[in-house]
Amino acid sequence: MATKKKFLAKHGLAVNTETGSTATLNYPTEDGNANQFMKTDGSGTLSFASVADNFLALTDTPASFSGNNGKGVTVNAAGNGLEFGGGVTVNSVNRHELTGNGGTAFTLGTTYSSGNHILVFVDGVIQNTPANYSLSGTTLTFTSAPAVSADILVIGMLPTAGIIDVGNLMPDVTNTRDLGSTTKRWDEIYAQNININTAATISGTLNGHTVPAGTPGGEFLLANDLTVAAEGTPTGNGALAYNSSSKEFTYTPPTPAGIGAIATGGSGATLTDLNASNLASGSIPNSVVPVGNVTQHQASLSITQSQITDLSTTDHLTEGSSNLYFTNERVDDRVGALLQAGTNITLNYDDASNTLTINSTQVEDNLSNNTTDDLSEGSTNLYYTNARADGRITNVLQDDDNFASASSTNIASSESIKAYADTKLALAGGTMAGAIDMGSNNITTTGKILFANMYATEGDLPSATTYHGMFAHVHATGAGYFAHGGNWIKLANNNQLGPITSANSSVNSPVDGEVLAYNGTNWINSAAAAYSDEKVDDRVNGLLVAGSGISKTYDDANNTLSLTATGMTDLSNDATPDLGGPLRTVGNPVFEQWQNANSHTGGSYNFYLTGGNNTVYATSNQASNTTLQVANYSGNDIDNLLGNGESVSLAFLLTNGGTGYYITTFNILTGGSYVTQTVKYVDGNAPSTGNINAVDVYHFTIFKVTTGNYTVFGQRTKFA
Repeated sequence: MATKKKFLAKHGLAVNTETGSTATLNYPTEDGNANQFMKTDGSGTLSFASVADNFLALTDTPASFSGNNGKGVTVNAAGNGLEFGGGVTVNSVNRHELTGNGGTAFTLGTTYSSGNHILVFVDGVIQNTPANYSLSGTTLTFTSAPAVSADILVIGMLPTAGIIDVGNLMPDVTNTRDLGSTTKRWDEIYAQNININTAATISGTLNGHTVPAGTPGGEFLLANDLTVAAEGTPTGNGALAYNSSSKEFTYTPPTPAGIGAIATGGSGATLTDLNASNLASGSIPNSVVPVGNVTQHQASLSITQSQITDLSTTDHLTEGSSNLYFTNERVDDRVGALLQAGTNITLNYDDASNTLTINSTQVEDNLSNNTTDDLSEGSTNLYYTNARADGRITNVLQDDDNFASASSTNIASSESIKAYADTKLALAGGTMAGAIDMGSNNITTTGKILFANMYATEGDLPSATTYHGMFAHVHATGAGYFAHGGNWIKLANNNQLGPITSANSSVNSPVDGEVLAYNGTNWINSAAAAYSDEKVDDRVNGLLVAGSGISKTYDDANNTLSLTATGMTDLSNDATPDLGGPLRTVGNPVFEQWQNANSHTGGSYNFYLTGGNNTVYATSNQASNTTLQVANYSGNDIDNLLGNGESVSLAFLLTNGGTGYYITTFNILTGGSYVTQTVKYVDGNAPSTGNINAVDVYHFTIFKVTTGNYTVFGQRTKFA
């Protein structure tokens, strides 16, 4: 049923999905909000829904951004959705464009460590691994072959091992994250300075020295951690110990040497012998010294009871020369001598004040508690100011009304842009002063295009081949025409056709395959014209007419149509014209183009005989000598241009200033390599320098004897 009237439905609309089906689509009874779309619940009910403004809470995406700052989005382990993950630090991203060929395996140009280091899209749809593809080396294998001619895009990320040039590597929180582990260690770390806040432990060697194991072992002591504890109780031989928890040094003095295990007649109750040979390590309890005087037993020993009142402390024992008593001064001096200032550490021991000051010369590199206000401006990386920004913008602003400079570093001022725009066609429309040539581009509009496409005669119509599908009107015939198959097809007017009636039709026993044709009087049924090569050949032969300078020969038996130029032709598109005789210009000049090589100031110059010019003029002053490299064109041997017994001439002009430079080497590309030729100069005098403040004109003629065998003649002339 066709109607131009609107179809209105009140209180909702339900339609059957197809003829004879009981399933219906139920449309909403009210309009949705702006920018909403219509969706189905899969059971025939349609409703309006809003487009998500981010990817959260979709069926295959994370539910929240919270707690995932700094993380990347990756495909989950099941291969059926996205999740936030640690991501991969990459140095470069590579792009591979492939086309479906019916197979499942494709070769990439770069090796990646796994399928998780590439993103794969087929016709714009992202693929999951291993559900949709796998990667081994450079071979990408799909579980199902993509469609033939499908667009396959692969984005690969490198490197897969280590971190290269990623700027500052910062954790998201302080004193929490680890760099490596006890089972996965970094191999070598190269750093200019290392700032450690608490402690560092090293095992193995440090600068070639073995680091001891145990506690503290290879632990570094930092300037703000080192302290000296109070002295300990004397014991054994004494010791200087370090407590890794408190970061303190504790000095324990040795037990004073005993006066010996003295022979006491067996019981030890009385002192009977003080012979020096019986003295050994040990101690004597006070009870072994009886009341009364102790008389001298050896010349070196004199002890009275008043002198041996208490031997339980060292206060009554004179200090010797080896086992010295503990003093704060001795410990201070010992620690001052023990500690050595390492890299980025200074030590200052003030003996008089009993202080040992340890300072770090390392500049703080953790600026998390600072701002740029705490850092003085240097001379290279300057801080932003409005004045500096205004000055920079003023620098690059350029007042160029016609944009003639085409600068890549300057910005046009608003005055320049307005002046330029005022000369162009306004967006609101206007009248063009000239023709519009769109080339092969389309003009697309939903409005109307009004144009006068009238030609006076059929001969005025343009090329039907170039403008295939064009419609035109010819005023002389009063008919319309359209271009098709290289011809202008004339269209019948309405009054020429008229309706097909019993009065103007003579259809007689039509059979399958016949067509209805107009014979000028009536519409009749006739057999359809069948295609054949012979009909096409005869049609083309009748269509083509030999014009000036062209002869046509049609051999119907051999099915050939030969066109031959009988006169001089346009040689502009003939790469290898053969004249077959002398060329006479009848008083008209012959013009030859020359190439301006103003950028050449010395070194190698590639002289291409095809696609270039046989005269090259280096108009800038030379800065070094020149090597001339002659080829047919880039990468193509001159053997492909010259036949045996043929020659070609060329000219090369060099401009010299105050220093004379010249062509030192003449090479010819033959056999895939440039081969140096020995040029035969006039009178056998090869140039050895250039002419100063002059233009040296070199003429060379190359004679080809056989492939790879050439003779080159040369001449140089000075022009000043």
